[in-house]
Amino acid sequence: MNHIQKVRQSGFTLIEAMIVLLLSAGLFASTLSLLRPAVDISAFSKQRGEMIMNSRATMNSVVRELSIAGTGLPQGGIQLPDGNGLDGRPRFGCDSVHGCWLNSTAVFPNNRLYYITPGHNTFTLANGQPNDSVTLAYRDESLDLDQFPLVDISANGTEITFDSRTNPGITNTATGLIAGDVLVLLNANGSAAAVVTDVVSDTEVHLKKDDAINFNQPDAEYGNIRSLANAESPGDYPPTSAFRINIVTYFMAVDPQLPDVVFMMRQVNTHEPVPVAEGIERTEVTFDIYDDASQTASSGLVSAQGFPNQIRKVNLSIWSKSPKEGLFGRKNDRQVITSSVSARNLSFTDRYD
Repeated sequence: MNHIQKVRQSGFTLIEAMIVLLLSAGLFASTLSLLRPAVDISAFSKQRGEMIMNSRATMNSVVRELSIAGTGLPQGGIQLPDGNGLDGRPRFGCDSVHGCWLNSTAVFPNNRLYYITPGHNTFTLANGQPNDSVTLAYRDESLDLDQFPLVDISANGTEITFDSRTNPGITNTATGLIAGDVLVLLNANGSAAAVVTDVVSDTEVHLKKDDAINFNQPDAEYGNIRSLANAESPGDYPPTSAFRINIVTYFMAVDPQLPDVVFMMRQVNTHEPVPVAEGIERTEVTFDIYDDASQTASSGLVSAQGFPNQIRKVNLSIWSKSPKEGLFGRKNDRQVITSSVSARNLSFTDRYD
């Protein structure tokens, strides 16, 4: 007779399985609790690194251009048109696409283009925090336009003709003139600045009125191209040269496409501004000035007391904010960096001799 041996199959009961699951869950939770701080620290470090990188990128860009402010410009700056009323005063921070990014206080003081122009509280964020802008100007060396005097200037100063021998030409695809550029015309009668409104041909450029920053005012009493003509013979100009300049404005603004993101913007002349960095929360710009007449110095002034020609040093403070809350649920991480720069083209007075 064959004997059938029954083998008992052993296993876990339901209670035993539940105990194992609970123990595993507890162990997993303990492991996560140990790893969470490491994950938070890693995310915090990455976030702080990005914040520092943004603020330093902004500071480096502003400082680099401030250091060359005034290069190649006439001493004392350039007289601008009289404005024909408050609405027509020359101003900065505007382009032909979006209009003006800054408030109505963003005008050139004394209707003059200085090497550096303060912009105290020219932009206010949604939270009510006012911020400063700063505008600087220097000659653009990428296009050598003054190799030859201008061939012709219209009587009202709205059309100019360059010498055809200019090389590279004004329509060069890499460095040529385009609408929105700013030119300075210079002759024995003085200097004037104007915005290019149209490049008509290989030699002809239009400087029509109603540009974005109110530089082109052919009917103004002074500060326009027409004022460079000979007084005894209106419409007749002495030999006149022209060169391109960069008027650069740094300011904070909200991107129309990203209304919740604040950027530090950089605008050149009347072209559309481009973002330099995001996450910048506040900018503050003050100035140290020196009055050569009274031989007195003042520092930390928000608007240079209305005398940008006396600016000797620019002091910058840039606050940045992390996009997310900080470590262990803290509020957003913040940092401020500061710097000072003395543009080498600002006059220097030795007060220690």
